[in-house]
Amino acid sequence: MKADQKFDRRAKVHFRSLEISQYVARTHFEDIVYALTLEANLGINDRFTIQAKAPYMWVRNAVNTWKTNAWGDVSLSFTYVLHKTEAYQISGTAGAKFPTNNSDLRLPNGRPLPMYFQTSLGTYDLVLGASYLSRDWLLAVGYQQPLHHINANTFIYEAWEDTPSLADALLYVESLNLRRKGDVMGRIERNFRLSRFSFNFGLLAIHHLGLDQVTDPTSGEEIEDPRSHGTALSFLAGATYRASVRSHFKLLLGNRIIRRKQNPDGLSREQVLNFGYQFNF
Repeated sequence: MKADQKFDRRAKVHFRSLEISQYVARTHFEDIVYALTLEANLGINDRFTIQAKAPYMWVRNAVNTWKTNAWGDVSLSFTYVLHKTEAYQISGTAGAKFPTNNSDLRLPNGRPLPMYFQTSLGTYDLVLGASYLSRDWLLAVGYQQPLHHINANTFIYEAWEDTPSLADALLYVESLNLRRKGDVMGRIERNFRLSRFSFNFGLLAIHHLGLDQVTDPTSGEEIEDPRSHGTALSFLAGATYRASVRSHFKLLLGNRIIRRKQNPDGLSREQVLNFGYQFNF
């Protein structure tokens, strides 16, 4: 669930919004990830909402020699308010994420790149979630499970032998035909609301449920990465300025506290900065 969700016990209107946001993140390898995201929320009635999201991504390494750009995975979800009182509401969400490529974007010379430089995970995912929302608090849990893999990533060290970039390649995990496991997520957030401004602070934990598998480039057998499971924890802080009923401006900052030992899927982020504009109608 997104940060700074507003709870209004009186709301009976059908909520609709369009949002555009710019995301910038740094990995622990000093790679920089940019994402321009378009998001739409369509309220069918006062309980049922459809959400769709599509990011366009750019990724580069610290010295700007490895670069990719393409559409990221598209998500579609449905949220239903299960229970609502004057003090809080409980909602459930079900949805899916759809891959936009097979996770094998390469350099112009044909050399393969790690998953950190891929704009898609290369999986069709089931997404489930539940949330508790009041004026001051957001508590949310989520589950994301890959159902079908089209990941055809070919990043192996052998492809970089006898090149000046071999040392850089060795920093990353080989990810030939990555088969990733699912994740569970938990989020807690405290909101402070003024007339036009609101501020939020919270924690986001993501636990990887199993050991990811890759193809051994020598034997051709699938092997498990023994360090790919574990938990990541991040601190989040955000602010929203409501210029009018229709126009909202948003800022979100994130900083890693705990990192998984290894991320074959390339999802690790050290710092995140996100600016957004939301138009309600």
